[in-house]
Amino acid sequence: MSTTAGIDLGSEAIKGVVLSKNKSGAVEVIAAGTLPLGDLGRMEDSPDKALAVGLKLKELVKTARLKAGTRRIGASGKNTSIRYLQVPPVPPWRLEMLVNYEVQERVT
Repeated sequence: MSTTAGIDLGSEAIKGVVLSKNKSGAVEVIAAGTLPLGDLGRMEDSPDKALAVGLKLKELVKTARLKAGTRRIGASGKNTSIRYLQVPPVPPWRLEMLVNYEVQERVT
């Protein structure tokens, strides 16, 4: 039996679900939860907001027991872009430079 956790970072709340699929293909909801963002949803984007949303996400994972072998995350919005890059260990200044390069590449 395999399990997968899905998380949706919305503008009003963070929602999560854990699904289990057995050998016959039947899917069952194992755990689910939602946590309203409240005033965080209306805050301007900033490092402080990102940190606060991260803490809310951690709280939801813990309280709703969103643990699984595989995890998926969804984020949407007009300014949202998610890319997965394999980057070797680099100092923070170099990582920021790489991220800025990737963002600029997507804009142009």
